[in-house]
Amino acid sequence: MQYAHQRGVIHRDLKPSNIRVDASGSPRILDFGLAKPAPGKDASSLVTLTGQFVGSLAWASPEQARSDHENIDVRSDIYSLGVMFYQLLTGRYPYDVEGGIRQALDNIVNAPPERPSTTSPLIDTELETILLRCLAKEPERRYQSAGELARDIRHYLAGEPIAARRDSAWYMVRKTLRRYQLVIAAASVVLVLSIVLGITMTVLYGRATRAEAAAEQRFHEADDARRDAETKTKTTRQTLAFIGEMLQSINPETAQGRDVSVLHEMLDDAAARVASELTDQPEVAAAVLAEIGCAYHRIGMNAAAIGHLHDSITRAELIFGSDDVAVLTTRDALACALAGDGKLNEALAEHRVVVPALERVLGLDDLRTLRARNNLASTEMKLSDVVPAERRLRDTIEREQRVLAADHAETRRSRMQLGVMLVELNRLDEAEALLDDVLQREREARGNDHPQTILALAHTAGLRVGQGRFSDAEQIPREPTCNRRWTA
Repeated sequence: MQYAHQRGVIHRDLKPSNIRVDASGSPRILDFGLAKPAPGKDASSLVTLTGQFVGSLAWASPEQARSDHENIDVRSDIYSLGVMFYQLLTGRYPYDVEGGIRQALDNIVNAPPERPSTTSPLIDTELETILLRCLAKEPERRYQSAGELARDIRHYLAGEPIAARRDSAWYMVRKTLRRYQLVIAAASVVLVLSIVLGITMTVLYGRATRAEAAAEQRFHEADDARRDAETKTKTTRQTLAFIGEMLQSINPETAQGRDVSVLHEMLDDAAARVASELTDQPEVAAAVLAEIGCAYHRIGMNAAAIGHLHDSITRAELIFGSDDVAVLTTRDALACALAGDGKLNEALAEHRVVVPALERVLGLDDLRTLRARNNLASTEMKLSDVVPAERRLRDTIEREQRVLAADHAETRRSRMQLGVMLVELNRLDEAEALLDDVLQREREARGNDHPQTILALAHTAGLRVGQGRFSDAEQIPREPTCNRRWTA
């Protein structure tokens, strides 16, 4: 190429396929079909194209990619040699040229070549400097002839200093500024605006300082009011928690033999306090009334429970809406109280509103949904609606065993309920296995004095009677594991 350049010939299409190595190992440059005379040389004997891109895109120089034919000279061939040099060292192009033509042309003109040392750690700094000098976007920064490039390669191979130097920091800064001039212009505008804003803020700061002093006084006054409100809310929550614990303790399991009339008096007193002390806190009143109603239901006073639960639901719906979880669980308790009071059709209607709503709001596997489905099945069974009751109850048990575990209190309760249902359907053998297992689990979990254990024992003994196994039925409460006080 140096020989051609000295005679004013530019190849313009240097690429691997135009170079052949003969049998002696000497390279030969072929296909000067796109050659043109160097500037200032006679062009009368050479044919070339003008006004359009010529050459092979992947190895073309930036000036070729721009179709800037007036500025194409021997240094364009240096660029093409540099691309082939890059391929020999890295096995790849300096940038992406295998996509669309528009993107490839833009990469050749603008994209900096990827540093070859990032591809191969064997490429040292001096070799990388030679290579990047060939691939400079500006022709004046490249080697000015093939002879210069050849000399630097020989110096490198001989371990001698090379003529090429790495680009200076100032050159890289200027190059970056030119490349990102729009971004820098926008940043300059932002900087100017920031300065103007800073001056404006300084002026406004004085005004704000004066206004702040006045606002601080108002803040302290508001903060005092907030603290008073928080104290009142905290006191209310503590009171509600205390009342809730007290009312939840009113049930046959924890009554410890107290007379029902005493429990009745406690509940009446709690209801009177709601009417006199919570008139300005309707949400707290609704929650307490719900607990009172549930406590009445637990001790079997369902008529009183129904009134308080109705009152709680009416208050809560006005505040939270009909789909609130607390409202729905209170309606489930109301349905149970209605069933306990013998109002089965009313209870069933209430259940059939509550269960789909809880399934929608909480999902099928939530404990409150499972409990409501269980209660609905119980009411359906009381109304002799056996088929849907059994189907619903079995589905509930399957979900409880998966979500809560087989030994969970809710699961045992549901399985006992299913056992009683099977007894009513005269499927005694199936009921026997189920009730025996429930009784054993209740004894292990709660002991023999717990009401649920006693209830399971009673159902199991009743099953034996139904089977005609009277001696077995008599023996169940006399087993050694039973508590002596209970059997006595």
